[in-house]
Amino acid sequence: MDSREQRAAQIADRFRIVESNGQFFVPSQNLADKKYAVRIGKNSSFCDCPDFELRQEPCKHVMAVKLTIQRELNFDEQKRLQRQLKLQDRLSERRIRKNGRRTMRHR
Repeated sequence: MDSREQRAAQIADRFRIVESNGQFFVPSQNLADKKYAVRIGKNSSFCDCPDFELRQEPCKHVMAVKLTIQRELNFDEQKRLQRQLKLQDRLSERRIRKNGRRTMRHR
């Protein structure tokens, strides 16, 4: 992980990234009142910070947004899987009660 990626992870961990009308607003690590506008597309990304404008490559703000999105997708997937497992457990319990006996099931 390079230093830009490390700073992106710090931003994603410490700051609240807000989305509005397809743009994400990422707080500056150095300037208390400054937020950078980030847009993420299928094939390209944009940030209005000086680093992105100079290099035209993903900056720490773009990386922080992508990391935040990935974390939220993973969290949502975990919640979906937990709901699915609970449903399977309830269905198993109903089958056991219906049959009137308990059996060991291996997962």
